[in-house]
Amino acid sequence: MNTILWKSLWNRRLTSSLTILSIALSVLLLLGIERVRQGARESFSNTISQTDLIVGAKGGTTQLLLYTVFRLGSATANMSFDFYQKLRQHPAVQWVIPYSLGDSHRGFRVVGTNEDFYTHYRFRQDRSISFAQGHAPSALFDLALGSEVAESLHYTLGQKVVVTHGVTDGPGIINHDDKPFVVSGILAKTGTPIDRSIYITLEGLEAIHIDWKDGAPPRKGEERDAQTLRKEDIKVDQITSVLVRTKNRIETLGLQREINTYSGEPLMAIIPGVALSELWSVVSYAEDGLRIVSWSVLVVGLLAMLIALYTSLQERRREMAILRSVGAGLAKIARLLVIEALVLTSLGAVLGVLLTYAVLAGTQSMIESAFGMLIPIRPLSGLEYGFLAIILLAGFLIGLVPAIKAYQNSLADGLAIRFVIPIVMLVLCPSISHAKTLKVAASVAWLSELAGEVTCGGSGVELLPPLVAPGTDPHSYQLTPRSRMLWSTADLRLVIGEGFEGWSEKNAGQANKLFTATKAINLRTIEAHTEGDAAKNEGHVQAKGLTTRDPHIWHSPKITREVARNLFIFLAQKMPSKRSEWDTCMRNFVQRSKTVESSIFAKISTIPSSRRVLATNHDAFGYFADHFGLKVIAIMGVSPEAAITPGRMKQAIDEIKKEGAKAVFVESSMPRDTVQKIAAEAGVKVGGELFADGLSAKGTPAGTITGLWETNADTIVAGLKQ
Repeated sequence: MNTILWKSLWNRRLTSSLTILSIALSVLLLLGIERVRQGARESFSNTISQTDLIVGAKGGTTQLLLYTVFRLGSATANMSFDFYQKLRQHPAVQWVIPYSLGDSHRGFRVVGTNEDFYTHYRFRQDRSISFAQGHAPSALFDLALGSEVAESLHYTLGQKVVVTHGVTDGPGIINHDDKPFVVSGILAKTGTPIDRSIYITLEGLEAIHIDWKDGAPPRKGEERDAQTLRKEDIKVDQITSVLVRTKNRIETLGLQREINTYSGEPLMAIIPGVALSELWSVVSYAEDGLRIVSWSVLVVGLLAMLIALYTSLQERRREMAILRSVGAGLAKIARLLVIEALVLTSLGAVLGVLLTYAVLAGTQSMIESAFGMLIPIRPLSGLEYGFLAIILLAGFLIGLVPAIKAYQNSLADGLAIRFVIPIVMLVLCPSISHAKTLKVAASVAWLSELAGEVTCGGSGVELLPPLVAPGTDPHSYQLTPRSRMLWSTADLRLVIGEGFEGWSEKNAGQANKLFTATKAINLRTIEAHTEGDAAKNEGHVQAKGLTTRDPHIWHSPKITREVARNLFIFLAQKMPSKRSEWDTCMRNFVQRSKTVESSIFAKISTIPSSRRVLATNHDAFGYFADHFGLKVIAIMGVSPEAAITPGRMKQAIDEIKKEGAKAVFVESSMPRDTVQKIAAEAGVKVGGELFADGLSAKGTPAGTITGLWETNADTIVAGLKQ
């Protein structure tokens, strides 16, 4: 039997070699991706090492980790420099590294720190900061570049660099031109966010803002000359966060508790290892994606082997018949084919393992140099042995298919060549017998709900979960790996448009598969309210006095019905067979929305005309106000993310008093502090909470589009009538 097996494989050596190679490449990809996954996780976890605590203003744990370690997002508040000094002197503390954030240069974050950063910061267990060129900043206007910054911008030692006020993705709007920095050093590559950062002294960061007042730059002619400033004369009042190393790990938890309960100012301390684990659990969908890709390739390789064995069986029918004619039983022939499949799978798996180690040995140093990620070369783990066992089991099961077929063939069947259609082709082409269901994804919950209304709850389509979950601020939303995958797999995509969705992939794909709610809608215009600065409006930048189109159309029942009709037409074109069924559901929604609309008109009419003034955080209720006869005062103007300036606050208070507003309303996805302060200054009450940027969670009163209208209307009526 063994002789027959090897001679048979040798006789089909080209086909056998290609089968072994396909399995080997599949195993290489599977094990390689697993090693890359391990390396990525270890590199991620070792972005910061030997730091016991990260301390910053009280807020979210992940947020503090992101802006301190990964330079993502912004701090909501600062901590006092005095507390940093106290922390340095604490008996449990070995060293402290201060960070001061808030400015940028051409999309790269600027970090203010001191010599402790270059001395004590560790990554990858025990690796320290080093300089490829030059030295650490020491003079007031010295600056050090991360390796990626220097490479991307082509900066060299001695070059002047102008820092931009605030964090921007490109050239800034307000630059500190009068106080340029000089590149004194370029850091060596680390493969961490350090490579994408720019470092200056704490005093340097303070110096460029020394002549600013109330968050505004000095007027022309009032700037402090950079030549007159000396580092020793600069006083640092606030910093963003600090990294802390304790003398004894046992004291870490005690120090954390002491900081979290500190009464002098609202602070919090987090353990970076715990926070990194929590963050990795959020981004670990990328791991799952990599595994899906590798297993998919492996399945393709095994199916290729199945096809090769099955089709070769047609060519070997005479061989099987001859074996049976000389006394070989059906069981022996079936066993021969199963063993052949196992041999091919085993050889492919062994070759794949050898190729994996060969590729890792040849590329490890290049990958670490280019990407800063160390791919470990170590013996196979238990998980990887499990992968190989599954592959061998799959090879055994695949060998059963031609074995069963050979067992069923009669002796005469092998003496007459017949053509068959392998059943595996039907397995590989399920679309032959099953019609595809269209997957529909929406950027926000109200669009997803509207799609459900016009399709009778998803009849004939698959409604995917909305990307921006109810209760989440859509303005600051960023695609996660999971939502990015969901968006990419959708057949049809629904967006609001007019820049409301900030992520770049919103319009990806074919134009005839994208529905834009604001398209062909008569939109109102809104004006940016700033004091000389630029104002962000739902992803657009607008200068003072300029207008832009308002995307908050769902607050108008009339416009929402228009969107529903447009959406019905869009979806019915894709599935004409459902048009009649969907038309009934769409008409039912239209009638139901008109009933709710009439009820809201009746409620609004109970408010005295002099009290129909709606003051809210930002200009999101224009359509609602226009439709139901209210006047809007938007405290922050166009952008919900814009910082409220003293001038704009005074203007809002004056408008509230002038128009006779009786209440100021907060928005569910925004902080209450500014509204409460303005209400107190204007002498009015806080009227309640409105849902401005989307629905609330399912099952709550504002969890549907009609429920949103009713809930907001009830809150407004209650707030303005009292």
